[in-house]
Amino acid sequence: MNIDDALIGYRGDLITAAHRWQIRRDRRRRRFLLGTGALAVAAVIVGTAVAATGWLVGSPAPPSVKSDFGSYAPQLGFNPEPGKAVLVASDGAYKLYATPDKQGGFCTLLSTPWYHPGPHGSGGDCVARKEASVSFWAGPYGAGHAVHGGTRLVVAGRTRNRAAARVRFSYPDGKTADASIGRSGFFIAPITIDHPIFTGLLPGGICRWSSTFVVLDPNGQVVARKTLTFGPPVCFHSPNPVVTAKAGTKTFVLNRGADGYLAQAHPGDNVVCRGSGHLVTMTIPRAPVHGHVRRDIKPFPLQVNIDHTRSGRIWVMCQ
Repeated sequence: MNIDDALIGYRGDLITAAHRWQIRRDRRRRRFLLGTGALAVAAVIVGTAVAATGWLVGSPAPPSVKSDFGSYAPQLGFNPEPGKAVLVASDGAYKLYATPDKQGGFCTLLSTPWYHPGPHGSGGDCVARKEASVSFWAGPYGAGHAVHGGTRLVVAGRTRNRAAARVRFSYPDGKTADASIGRSGFFIAPITIDHPIFTGLLPGGICRWSSTFVVLDPNGQVVARKTLTFGPPVCFHSPNPVVTAKAGTKTFVLNRGADGYLAQAHPGDNVVCRGSGHLVTMTIPRAPVHGHVRRDIKPFPLQVNIDHTRSGRIWVMCQ
C-alpha cells in the first residue's frame, strides 16, 4: 500500500485512533479532522472569548460558507450565526472562516482544495466560551490528499497577543513553517509531511508529534512561545511479530488496543489478537465483506474485527 492509497482511505475514517482521541477531548465536537475528517485530522482552534460580535474582522464569507455554518446540528450544543461569518485567515486556496455563536463562543470552517463548503457540509467546528478563553491554541485542522508522496495538512490556530504579526513552528521531518496572523488573531499554514499520520499500523506512520510555536511581532521580535503535542494519547504500535509460513501466508500479531489498516495484508493471512494472557485468531476472508466480521473469545473480553473493503484494503481492530 502506498501513502496515496492510505490517505484516500483515511477520508472516511482518518484513522480510528484519531477519532477516539477527539471524542475523548470534546464530545460536543462534530467531526475529525486529521479525522475528520474527514480524514480529518482535526483539531480545536480556540482563542479570545466572544463578548460581542465586533471582534471578528475580515471580509464577509461567501454564501456557500454561510450555508455550511447553517447546517451545524444544534443538538451539539452550539448555534453559529452564519450571517456574521467572515474570512479570518488565508493562504492561497486555503481559507479559514469564523463566526460567533449564541453561546458566547465561536465557530470555524476551513475551505481547502479537497473540501468546499456548502449547504450539506460539516457545519464547522464550535468551541464554548470557556474553551475560547486560552491565550494560544493551534493544531492540525484537516488532512488532504498526498502531495508529492506526502500528507497535506493544514495547521490552524489563534493568539490573543495583540502584538502578534507572524507565527513560526516546527513539525515532523525537521521542517519549519510560518504564517501571517490576521487582525482577529487567526492563522493557517498548509504543510506537507512525508509520512502518514496518526497511525502505527502503516510503515513510517507518525502517531504523535510536538511542535513549538513562536509568535513574532511586526519587527520579528518574539512575544510568545508555546509547545504543543498532537495525536492520540495512546499510540498503536505495528503488529509484531509478523510470521510468514512456507505457503506465503502471514500471521499478524496485534496487542489489545491496536486498530487501523494493515499494510501488506492479504486474504488468507491470519490476524492474532492478544491480551489478558489470551489469544483469538481470525483468517482474513477471501471475498470482500460488507461491514465488519468479528470473532470473540468467551468468557474473556477479547475480540478481533476485520473489514475487507472492495478495494482490497484490510482494516483490523483488536479489543
